[in-house]
Amino acid sequence: MGVHCSFFWPDDCAVLVPVYNHVGSVDRVVRELIAAGARVYCVDDGSSDGSGEAAAAAGAVVFRQASNGGKGLALQRGFRELISLGWRRVCTVDADGQHPISATCTLVQAANTEPQAIWVGARRMPAHAPTTSRLGRALSNFWTRIACGTWPGDAQCGLRVYPLPEVCFPRYRAQRYSFEVEVLIRCRWAGIALRHIPVEVIYPQKRISHFSAFWDSIRTGLVFSRLIGRAALPWPQRKVHPQPWSLRRLFSTNSSPSGLAAAAALGGAMGVSPIMGIQTLIIIWLCYVLRLNMPVAVVVSNISFGPLMAVWAALSISIGHMMRWGGEYAPVELYQQVRTQFATAKNSSEHWAIIEPLIYDWLWGSLIVMPAVAALCAGIIYVLSSLVQRRARATAA
Repeated sequence: MGVHCSFFWPDDCAVLVPVYNHVGSVDRVVRELIAAGARVYCVDDGSSDGSGEAAAAAGAVVFRQASNGGKGLALQRGFRELISLGWRRVCTVDADGQHPISATCTLVQAANTEPQAIWVGARRMPAHAPTTSRLGRALSNFWTRIACGTWPGDAQCGLRVYPLPEVCFPRYRAQRYSFEVEVLIRCRWAGIALRHIPVEVIYPQKRISHFSAFWDSIRTGLVFSRLIGRAALPWPQRKVHPQPWSLRRLFSTNSSPSGLAAAAALGGAMGVSPIMGIQTLIIIWLCYVLRLNMPVAVVVSNISFGPLMAVWAALSISIGHMMRWGGEYAPVELYQQVRTQFATAKNSSEHWAIIEPLIYDWLWGSLIVMPAVAALCAGIIYVLSSLVQRRARATAA
């Protein structure tokens, strides 16, 4: 057992360190990992400063790339090599010394509880961490959640544990730093669970980073655009372990209290929206894109069922009228007149002629009513689901 870890390093988990011109730090990183009990492999991504030789001298097995192709290609080369050697999991660690050995051990120990998942270290950023790192993480986390339906914790952290060979199941296009967001999204699409835990991180004063704040941000933005576009298409992605369709799977999708609350918010907002007749179709599509619980969203959308739609429409029109005309209420006689005309209208064209003068008020008022109803529905479902799940856990215990 290594002196830095309070557990035995798992026999099925190798460590992979992609390195490019980090001769000043890679040997220390490798030695600390070996002292912790890990078997360490490096991919020398065309270094010109002797980084590969330094890693080998420190005890790592080194795979060499003829030229610099980017971190994404280096990781994929390492995955393939480790699969051929029979490894079942791999922990990736950056070569710049950013990840202390204690953080690596914490992550690997957590990953032992669910070996088939991807585990990401969510950095506890110190006060002196670059603002660009904080902003980049926030944006990457947000768009990763939109693309795959799961909060990644830290979509830009290189400290991770991947299952092998499952991580090589999807097809990847990103070659550089943007690979680290693509691999999370595509693996989640493939049915691989995504987990994260907080870990410490170090930002040395003389830290060498090859991340280009401009070009790599552009590349990552293009990757997100491509993947979110793909997520919006109405056909499913390939799964590592395909499962038959079932009602149980449908009802268990994103069934945490926050996930159910998000579905309820969508259902409530769409239910009172001025898009009569197509709410359910839009809810189904958005639930698929955002990986939300479809049954909950559809059920909650029925708050506008039947005559209730007229109530929500009248509320939106009243609020919209006040917004457009400086606080003036829509007269009650207007609603009575509309109801009478609707009852005597003979076809859809006559119905439209009645509604058309109210459309702008209805749209403006919906800007207030939809988010208010979404927040109310989300709060109710969150509280109810939390209570139910807490009681279920207590009963099981």
